[in-house]
Amino acid sequence: MRPPPEPAGFPLTLLQRGYLVLHASAASVDGKAAAFLGMPGAGKSSLAAALYQIGHTILVDDVTAVDLKADPISIIPAFPQIKLDMESAESLGIDLKTLILLDEDEEKRGLDLLKDFPAPISHYPKSTFLPTRGIKFFNQSHLKKPSSS
Repeated sequence: MRPPPEPAGFPLTLLQRGYLVLHASAASVDGKAAAFLGMPGAGKSSLAAALYQIGHTILVDDVTAVDLKADPISIIPAFPQIKLDMESAESLGIDLKTLILLDEDEEKRGLDLLKDFPAPISHYPKSTFLPTRGIKFFNQSHLKKPSSS
């Protein structure tokens, strides 16, 4: 039997600590967190990588913890990596040789963001939590190219 693609315990731990857990990525935009969520393949990680390329700090990719008790509501930075499929990485002009092999059975590779991460990975002081700017839901229609008619 194959293990789940994401560590099942991580989202559960976040829930037990009282956070809202979203299947989303988030970036810092003008000092506030912007999150984008959606079904697998909707383009969340690709959008995060594109935002990273134009200078925004990526807070989290894939599993986003939201602190609803904070005032204002905040998103907590997490592991400094974006998981991208090779086609998306190539379309963004990312050198495929720089991507990290995460799992031999998985197509996606890791884009390492550790050098640009806002806090030491060993701990997350409340000062690194960012107030939420907004949350956007993406679906497959966002990925469709305009027709050339």
